[in-house]
Amino acid sequence: MGEVFEQSFRSHWTYLLVFGALAVFSQIKITKHCLLTLLILSTVMVTYDVVTEYFQSGSRGWDTHGKPIFYGNIALTTGLVSLILSKSKHNHFAVRTLLLLSAVAGVAGSIWSQTRGGWVFLAIFSVYLFYSMIVENKKNSYIKGFSVLIILLLIIFSFKDKIEPRLNQAYINVENYFEHDQPNTSIGLRFEFWRVSFSQFIDNPILGSARSGFLEKKEELIDDGFVTENSLQFEHAHSDVFWTLGSKGLLGIITLYGLYGFLLHFYYTNRKDKRVRLYSLSGITVVSSYIVYGLSESFFSMKLGIGYFIIINLILIRLISQYKKETPFFLSSEKK
Repeated sequence: MGEVFEQSFRSHWTYLLVFGALAVFSQIKITKHCLLTLLILSTVMVTYDVVTEYFQSGSRGWDTHGKPIFYGNIALTTGLVSLILSKSKHNHFAVRTLLLLSAVAGVAGSIWSQTRGGWVFLAIFSVYLFYSMIVENKKNSYIKGFSVLIILLLIIFSFKDKIEPRLNQAYINVENYFEHDQPNTSIGLRFEFWRVSFSQFIDNPILGSARSGFLEKKEELIDDGFVTENSLQFEHAHSDVFWTLGSKGLLGIITLYGLYGFLLHFYYTNRKDKRVRLYSLSGITVVSSYIVYGLSESFFSMKLGIGYFIIINLILIRLISQYKKETPFFLSSEKK
C-alpha cells in the first residue's frame, strides 16, 4: 500500500477523474460547439509548439512540451477527430475550414514529435480513409480523398528530414538487438522492459505484482545478466499491454481490453445513425488510436494519457446520448 502514496503512482489517481467528470457531464448539456472549440484550441497549441521549435532549432516538442511521445500521439488523435468532424455539412464553412487546418496541425505535430507509434496509426487510418472513399464510389469522395492525400504528402515532404532518420533508426535498433545483442537503444530497451513485464506476469499471472513487482523483477534480471543496466532509470514497461499484464495480471488486461471493447461496441452500433455518425467514427478513432499507441508506450500510466482518454470519450458519449434522447430516430427520419 505504501506505493499508493508515492509520486510515481500519482497518475493512477487520475482514474478518479471518471467519477468527477460523470457527475459534471450528467448535469450539463454538452454541445457540438464545445467539442469543436476544444479541438481547434488544442491544435492551435500544437501549432505553436511546432512553429516555435522550428524557428528556434528545437526538436520533437522537448523544449515546448517535454513529452514528445504523448504530445505527438495526442496531437494526431485530435487532428484526425477534427478531420472526421470537418465532413459535417451542418457546420459553417469557416468552422469546417478551421477543422481541416486543425487536422493538418495534428498530423504535423505527430510528424514533428517523431513518434513512430503514431505514424503506424496514421498509416492505418489513411488506408481505412481511402478504402471508405472507394466504397462510397462517388466523384466527390474521390476528389476529397485525392485532396487529403496531396495534403498528407506535402506534410510528409516538409518533414522528410525528420521521418527518414527515425525509420532507419528503428530498423537498425531491431537489427542490433537481435543480431548483435545491443539492447541500449530506444527499441532495444523496450524489448528489455517487455521481457521484465512478461517475467513479472509469469510469477503472478492472475493479479500481477504492481509497479513494485516490475522494479524488483527488473533488478533481479539485471543481477542475473538477462537485462541491461541502462534500464534502471526507467520505471514502466513502455507498453500498456505488457505493463498491464505484469502489474495487474490477467484481470487487468481483461479489464483494459474489456473497456476498449465496450467503447468500440457503443460507437460501432451508433455509427449507422446519421445524426451521430461522425461522433461515433470519432470515438472509434480515439479508442483505436489508444490501442495502437499502447503497443509501444504506457499511455495509461501517465496523467496526460489517462485524462485525455477519459474526457474526450465522455464528451463524445454524452453528445451521442443527447442527440438520441432528444430526437428519436424514427421521428428524425420522418422529418427528412
